[in-house]
Amino acid sequence: MRTGPVMVGVLAAVLVTGCSASDPGVATVPGPTDVIVDEPLVEESPTTPEPCGLVTPDQAAVALGQPVEEGVDLPSGLPGQKTCGYNAIDSAETVTISVMPGTAELWSQFKAASPDAEQVPSLGDEAFRDAGLLQVRKGDLILSVMITGRGDGPNLIAPLTSLATVALNQMG
Repeated sequence: MRTGPVMVGVLAAVLVTGCSASDPGVATVPGPTDVIVDEPLVEESPTTPEPCGLVTPDQAAVALGQPVEEGVDLPSGLPGQKTCGYNAIDSAETVTISVMPGTAELWSQFKAASPDAEQVPSLGDEAFRDAGLLQVRKGDLILSVMITGRGDGPNLIAPLTSLATVALNQMG
């Protein structure tokens, strides 16, 4: 928030008012000042679905091969991003589902950040897998499905693809 011009204006008003008061023993207080906020407001996209509604705990459990807790909303890092996590009950393995509005530029950045990723055909408009992370672009949304705690090899292709397919079907 910019405060420099506002503070200078308040200080000038106090000095002028203090010097021109009709009663030298009475100080006057300046009125409210407009505050300029130069930080953009970020709004969630109303079309971004709730990720905990895209995959059930039973589906996450099948992907991990063990029971999981109910999905929990997690903090997200990008504007409009929504994330849900399913934690295995008896291990540190997790399934994370994330959905966010995604421009072509953002999708290009994701792909550039994963130069060794392999393309995954027949999912959404475009998809790639990098270790335990599967990224899918569908229209103006990006779906991320991540499995942690089970390695990062080819053994994850089937469960990642299965979860992504279920989520995409729910997204419509």
